[in-house]
Amino acid sequence: MEVFFTIALSSLALFYGVTMGTLVLSAAASVSAVAAEAVRNNKVDDDFLMLAVPAVIMWMLGPYLV
Repeated sequence: MEVFFTIALSSLALFYGVTMGTLVLSAAASVSAVAAEAVRNNKVDDDFLMLAVPAVIMWMLGPYLV
């Protein structure tokens, strides 16, 4: 979880700086990535979900936090 948080925060910090919104958005993305990987599904690969779910979460929360 720490690695995903660091990657998300550093990516957001390049464009928006380190603010409370980018910290919250990175935390939400990292928690959703770990939760998406924990779900067992035979139809969809968990590695795909680990990238797609946080992207959707950041897309939905981004305009309100950044």
